[in-house]
Amino acid sequence: MARLDHGHCSHYRPANLRRGRFRLLDANPINHTHMKTIYKYSLTTKPQQEVKMPGGAEILSVQVQDKVPCVWALVNPTQRLVTRHLEVYCTGEPISEAMLGQRKFLGTVHLEGGKLVLHVFERF
Repeated sequence: MARLDHGHCSHYRPANLRRGRFRLLDANPINHTHMKTIYKYSLTTKPQQEVKMPGGAEILSVQVQDKVPCVWALVNPTQRLVTRHLEVYCTGEPISEAMLGQRKFLGTVHLEGGKLVLHVFERF
């Protein structure tokens, strides 16, 4: 099962933001009940994986961080958790046309210095 990492980066502030070069466009008070957050979910190299995400989560990216394949998703943390089914295929591994109709390609990751290339899909 994938592991959730909130990945808080409050300690990181780009130099331009610290110097006040950017300003907020909306001065209205923030309503946290309607806010979304980007969460990171660590994956394995297993062919099939279940990832629990808040309902309606939008998967943004699949990349490698610290030698671990990860999925980043835009989520509303107040939503009920649902199970998402992710599948990992190696380059050269056959995927039937019928299977592709039930899957969405999310991204490709390179591990072990590019010797292992994995393609991540979501199964519906």
